[in-house]
Amino acid sequence: MEKFSRAYVHAIAAAGGYRILTYDIDDDGVDLGLAGRNGDGQAKSPQIDLQLKCTADDTCRNANLIFPLEMKNYETLRDKYLVPRILVVVVVPSDIEEWLLHDPEFLAICKCGYWYSLRGFPSLPNTSTSTLEIPKKQAFTVNALHELMGVVATGGAP
Repeated sequence: MEKFSRAYVHAIAAAGGYRILTYDIDDDGVDLGLAGRNGDGQAKSPQIDLQLKCTADDTCRNANLIFPLEMKNYETLRDKYLVPRILVVVVVPSDIEEWLLHDPEFLAICKCGYWYSLRGFPSLPNTSTSTLEIPKKQAFTVNALHELMGVVATGGAP
């Protein structure tokens, strides 16, 4: 699942023209980084760090994906960092044979990934997990990535 979530992000980044940054050690809660080239905002070459998760549990409530996040991950995503961080949860079918569709005309990744920013969220007394409600309108797509990078390029954070 981890490799598939990476492949999903790689596909989105490649289609959007973004560089993929890899880190030798994940000791800071970051799996990958994405960076733009130059740009026309206040900040050139905007960058976003990502924590990736993958699940076959597509439980929804009020058009939101319900996702339990470990508290150690919650804490690293809620803090303020120079490079903004987001969570990307890739949802896959429960049957691994259905994760990709092959056709002579296309290769399709089934289901979708969603992004969520916990920046500025409060500290919680929970010791194991926090249940997030990720809006399904926040699909992690090429257009969404362009918008996220635009926010960062203007000095903001998602």
